Amino acid sequence: MQIQVRRRNVRGFAFGLVVALLASGILAAAGGGVVQAVQAAGRGGGGSDEGLVAEWRFDEGAGSVLHDSSGNGNDGTIHGATWTEGKFGNALRFDGQDDFVDCGNPPNINFGSGDFTVYFMAKPADFHNYQRFMTKYASSPQGWIIYGDSHGKVWANVIGTKSTAKNIPMGTYEIDAWHSYALVKTSNQIKTYMDGHLIHTFNAYVGDTDASTNLLIGKCGSSCVASHTYLKGLIDEVQIYNRALTAEEIKQQYEGKQAELTLTKSVSPHTIKQGQTTTVTLTVENTGTTELRDIEVADEVPAAADLTFVSGESAKKYDSLKPEDTRVFQYILETKEAGRFNLG
Repeated sequence: MQIQVRRRNVRGFAFGLVVALLASGILAAAGGGVVQAVQAAGRGGGGSDEGLVAEWRFDEGAGSVLHDSSGNGNDGTIHGATWTEGKFGNALRFDGQDDFVDCGNPPNINFGSGDFTVYFMAKPADFHNYQRFMTKYASSPQGWIIYGDSHGKVWANVIGTKSTAKNIPMGTYEIDAWHSYALVKTSNQIKTYMDGHLIHTFNAYVGDTDASTNLLIGKCGSSCVASHTYLKGLIDEVQIYNRALTAEEIKQQYEGKQAELTLTKSVSPHTIKQGQTTTVTLTVENTGTTELRDIEVADEVPAAADLTFVSGESAKKYDSLKPEDTRVFQYILETKEAGRFNLG
C-alpha cells in the first residue's frame, strides 16, 4: 500500500512492510494493507501427546541439564556434549569420544511387555561402526539399542525375556544430514521408520523389555566402553511414548504441524489533513495448527518528512501464539505539512 500526497506536487512513498520473525528467522513479510498468510515448517511433534512420557527438545542452548518438557521430570545430565544449532532451535553435539547424556532410569520409561515408541532426529558427523544413537541396555538381559554402522545404515535391537529382535533395519544416515528415526514396539511386532516412512516390520513376541540400566543418548551402556561406540554428530527432538504410535502419527511427527501466520495492516482514517492523525492497526493471527514461539512482528514506519510518529508501538514480541490466537497493536501518525493525504 502506498500513501499518496494529494496536492500540487503529488508524490508517493512506501508505507511500511510488516515482518514477522521467529527465533530461527523470518517467517513472513507482508506489504501494508494486504492480508498475508504465510506457511512455515513447524518443529517435530505433529502427533498426539497421549502417552508421552519423556520429551527432550534440546532448546536450552546452555548448561549441563537436558530438560524433559513432557512434565514428567525425566531430566538428563549432559556429559561433555556441547550446544549447537539444531534442526529446530538447538541441539547437542557429541564428539564420538566420551560425550553422552544420562537420562536416568525412571519407572515410566520401562514398559515391561507393553508397547512403546522412541522417536529422535540425528545428524551424524562420520561413519563408524556401532556408534549408539540411544541405548537402554547394558549387561542386563533386556532392553533396546539404536545404533549406526560404518556403511551408513541404522539398526535396532530389542531384547526381551522371550526372544531377541536383532539387527532390525531402521534406514540409513548421511554425513551432516538430518534424518528422523522411530522405533515402535507392540506385543507382537516391531516397526521402524525413517523420515516418516515405514522401513521394516519384524514379527516377534519379545516379552518383557525392562532394563535396570539408565537411558543413554550418544553412548553404549556400561558393559561396553570402547570409544567407537560413542556417537559423533548431533541429536535433537527426542520423544518417548508408552504406546505404539500409528504410521500416520509417525508421519505427522516427522512433518510437524503446519505453522501459518496471518498479518493484516489497516489505516484509519484513510484521509487526513495537516495536523490530523491516523491510526495504523496491525493484527497478527495464528491461523495454523501449531503453536508459534518467540515471534517478533515489526512494521516499517514510513520515513517521510510529511508524517511524524506520535505514539504507540510499531513492533511487538510474543513468547507464544497458540492456534487461533490473535494479537493487535497500533501506532499513530500525524501530518505536519499542508495538504490532503489519501492513505487508502
